[in-house]
Formats: sequence, structure tokens, C-alpha cells
Amino acid sequence: MRRMRWAALCGLAFLLWMFSVPAWGQTAEEWFRRGREATSPDDQIRYYTEYLRLRPDDYVGYNNRCIAYRAKKLTDLALADCNRSVQMKSDFALAYNNRGNVYLDKGQFDLAIADYSRSIQLDRNYALAYNNRGVAYHDKKMHDLALSDLTEAIRLDGGKPLYHRNRGRLQIDRKNYPAAIEDMNRAIQMEPGEAYNFYHRGRARELAKMTDEAIQDYTQAIRLNPSDTYFNRNRGYLYLDKELYDLAVADYNKHLGAVPDDHVSFNNRAVAYENKGQIDLALADYAKAAQINPKYALPHRNRGRIFQGRKQYDLAVIEYTKAFERDPKDISSVRWRAQSYKAMKRWEEARNDFEKAYQADPASAAANNSLAWFLATCPGPASCRNGKRAVEHALKAVGLDYSASYMDTLAAAYAEDGRWEDAVRTQEQAVAMLRQQKASEKRIADYQTRADLFKKKKPHREAE
Repeated sequence: MRRMRWAALCGLAFLLWMFSVPAWGQTAEEWFRRGREATSPDDQIRYYTEYLRLRPDDYVGYNNRCIAYRAKKLTDLALADCNRSVQMKSDFALAYNNRGNVYLDKGQFDLAIADYSRSIQLDRNYALAYNNRGVAYHDKKMHDLALSDLTEAIRLDGGKPLYHRNRGRLQIDRKNYPAAIEDMNRAIQMEPGEAYNFYHRGRARELAKMTDEAIQDYTQAIRLNPSDTYFNRNRGYLYLDKELYDLAVADYNKHLGAVPDDHVSFNNRAVAYENKGQIDLALADYAKAAQINPKYALPHRNRGRIFQGRKQYDLAVIEYTKAFERDPKDISSVRWRAQSYKAMKRWEEARNDFEKAYQADPASAAANNSLAWFLATCPGPASCRNGKRAVEHALKAVGLDYSASYMDTLAAAYAEDGRWEDAVRTQEQAVAMLRQQKASEKRIADYQTRADLFKKKKPHREAE
């Protein structure tokens, strides 16, 4: 019995030995071939490691394992292998290019550019190195150098969709949208199954105000790669712009399900909810956007608008104040806060905010107009009005933006300053402008009422 057990154990040991021997018995060339043929970075790393155990002085093996480590985002290991490769063979162009890629991943653009340049110096026809250096220049916002390199990559090897896609992305940042679309068209012709070709053409079309075409491109990108919800995010924004609020909400739902910390998408979905009349959902999303990014001013301003519309002016003031604290350049929040103060009859605080908005941006037509309107039409005590200053700011607003609304303000300012003929003539011009624009009869009647008031030498006072 013991002999049988011993025989069985020996047989098992033999089988284990037999199946383990071929792996360790493979030649260096076989490990290298397996590494070249493998599609998984994990397998590539394992096979090249075995190869380098047998051939520790081969610069190509280190270069290839560097590529595999980079694919796994193991940048320090990748860098170490590429360093070994160039140390072993200082004129190996591929290793310099690959080390440049590692530096690019690490955001060390100058080191990346230096390696790509060395690679190009060693091989003047190395199109990929030109492409990669162009990408690095693009990241450093050195757009002219980037364009030169990407164009050279295409000249050397125009059959690579990657090169056209990268130049197209650059042209988007250069605001040369027709050229960007042309490059993306070429990329799509060569690689119609690549979602990012359609995405980047969609971006170019979106920025070129080709909204419907951009939506079509984002939709195709989603079909090709439904897992990248940033395509939905971009399409949702365009649906929002086209006032297709249900579609916008659906896209933002998809994106936020995958990326729940995207504060901008919460804000934008809130805008869609608000326009659908779902105000509580809008308030909740604005609050979530502000919670995710405490420095984000826009959702506070938007909540302020909702509270102001509900005549909850004290809450509106709180939100507008938070918006301005987070973004001192957000002058519109100051002007909206002034409107809330005015509704609460806190005249001095309202005037101070209108003054603050103007002082922050003296060249703003809106800031000049808002201050002029308050100084001309404030229904509070006489101390909150100033006809001469109202005229001064209203003239400046009209000089910056000749519109019926600003002419209406100028007429009210003339009236407050006692310049009745100027007030009547300016108000009648504002009425004529509205008629030419085919404005609503209600608005035209409102403007005409003020013209009639000025003919009676009576100033306009905004309703409290």
C-alpha cells in the first residue's frame, strides 16, 4: 500500500515537473517573441521580464517593457526601463521617443520635448516623434511650434488618423474651426470606428455654432463608445442650448451616474429642471454643485435668481453674496443683489451695489445702464436719485450698446434731470426701435406710456 502511494506521489511530481519545465526551458528568443505577440500589458511585462533575465544587456527589451509599463500607468518603472535602454544605446531613437512619452504622462513637458527632439535628430523621418513633440508643444500652449510638428508628421506619414486628430484638436484651440473640421473629416475617413474622431469634430462644430451637426457627431460618438459619458455631457449642453430640456436631463442623468462629482453638470441639469418648472429639483442640483465645488459661484447666483423670483429677497441676497465672495469678478451677482435690496426698500444698499458693479467694470454697458436706471427711477427718497449722474451713465451705456432698452433708460434719465424735450424725443426713438424689431405689443405700450408721461413733464418712478 505504501509502495502504491509512493508511486502515485512520484508520478504526480513527475507530471508537475514535466509541465513546469517547458516554461523555464524556453529560449530568450521565444520569450521575446511572446512579448511582441502579447496584447495584454501584464503578459508583455511578464514575458519581457523573463527575456531580460536571460538577456540583461538588451536595450530593445528594456524599451519594449518600458512601453508595457507605461500602458499600465506604472510611470516610474517605465522611466527606469527607458533610461536603461538609452544608457545602453545612446543613438536608439525609439527609446528616446518612448521616454518622452513617459515624461509627457508625468507633465514634464520640457523633458519630453528634449527627448522627442533627440529622437528626431537621430531619425529625421520619424513621424511619430514629430507628432508626439507637437502634442507636447500643444500642452505648453506653444501653438505655432505644435502646428509645424504635427504638419510635418502628416507630411511624412499622412495615413495615420492619430496625426490628423491631434492637429484637429490643436486647430480647435487655435479657433481655426474649418481647419479642425477638415482634419477630423480625414481622420474619420481613415478610422470611421473611432469615437473620438467624431467627438472632436463635434467640438469643432459646436464652437463654430453648427449645433445640429455637433449633436449628430456626439450621437455617433455615443453609439461607438457608450461608456464614455462625457459625450453625453457635451450633447446635453447643446440640448440645453436648444431648449430641449427633457433630452438635456436624460444626458446629464447618464453622465452623472458615471461621474457623480461633476459640479458643472449638476449646475447645468439644474438649469434644465428650472426651465421645466421643476424648481425644487433645480434648487437641489444647484446646492449639490456648490457642495461639490465650494469655490463655484454660478450655482449660488442661480439659486439667488430663483429666490428672487419667489420674492424671498433675504435668501436671494445671501446667495448673491456667496456668489460674489467666490468670484469677485461676478459683477452680475452684485447687480442682482442690488435688485433684491431695492425690492426690500433698502435703498442705500441697493445704490451701493449698483455703484460697486460699475466701479468693477466701468466699460460695461449693463453696469452703466443699471446704475443710470436706479439713479433716474428709484421710488425711494430723493437722496437715492441723481438726474445728472443718471444721464452721464445712460449716455455711456448707449454709446457702448445702442439698444431700445438703453435708450429707454436714457429717456428716464433726461426726465429726472428735467430735460423734457430730450426725454420725449429719446423715448419716442426707443418706441420706434421696438416697432422695427417687432417687439411685443405689451412692451411697446409700456414704452409709449413713459413717452406720454414725459410729455406731461413727469418723471418715471419704478413701481415698488
